[in-house]
Amino acid sequence: MLKPKVIAMRISNKAKPFVIFTRVIYALLIRELKTRFGEHRLGIIWVFMEPLIQLGLFITLLGYILKRVMPNVDYTIFAASGILTWTMFKNVINRGITSIKANQALFAFPHVKPLDAFIARVLLEFLIYSTVYLVIGVALIHLEYQVIFLKPLEFITCYICTFLIGSGISLTIMSISIVFQDITRVVGIVLWGVYFVSGVIFPIKMVPPEYRIWLTWNPMLHIMELTRMSLFPSFIGSIANLSYIGICTIFIMFIGLNTYFLMRKRILL
Repeated sequence: MLKPKVIAMRISNKAKPFVIFTRVIYALLIRELKTRFGEHRLGIIWVFMEPLIQLGLFITLLGYILKRVMPNVDYTIFAASGILTWTMFKNVINRGITSIKANQALFAFPHVKPLDAFIARVLLEFLIYSTVYLVIGVALIHLEYQVIFLKPLEFITCYICTFLIGSGISLTIMSISIVFQDITRVVGIVLWGVYFVSGVIFPIKMVPPEYRIWLTWNPMLHIMELTRMSLFPSFIGSIANLSYIGICTIFIMFIGLNTYFLMRKRILL
């Protein structure tokens, strides 16, 4: 693990602010990576097993039913695209929330800010689960599943927006938890609830129309539908709206950054 002294040694006082920022983020990324996987080799296996266990479970439970609901859509690819996207989203939130406590000792150095520790941690989650997504995607192709990116730019946009929305939510909760520490205890429960109303494992059209309108406020549901539309020519989304995703992403990031800057002095106490 990189020690605080090592991080300080890598940063010159004469360096420009942007150079200092990039060096701090790089050093923190290496530190986070070694903390995450250095002592627990099984952690590398778990980042693959977590989405694969979910995928196997829901293919077993829902595969037959949803093949009848979506006859021209491969449910394995449908579920994999949702579960892998959601796993990255969930881990960005959960890991980002704890970034302050995990790096508290480093804030004694003037170049290391709480926001730097947060950025490094959520960026690492993004990189890890993007790699997992790529590896599992290649494995499915080798198993002769048909994976076609009809709209690759739309797919990438949705994935990046997922990361930014998760980061904004995590930054907001992290900042608020300085005052209301108990808020972090309910995050996992809330995320499980949101999981089942975000179209991760089944299409929104299975929800009765009278309830569907309330779910359309959820940007993750729009992301899931647009992701499937970029993968399946026969999948027609009922509520997907890229503009709405963009507005939600900007709004949530704005809330997160403003909450952080309002609370940053208390974070350092």
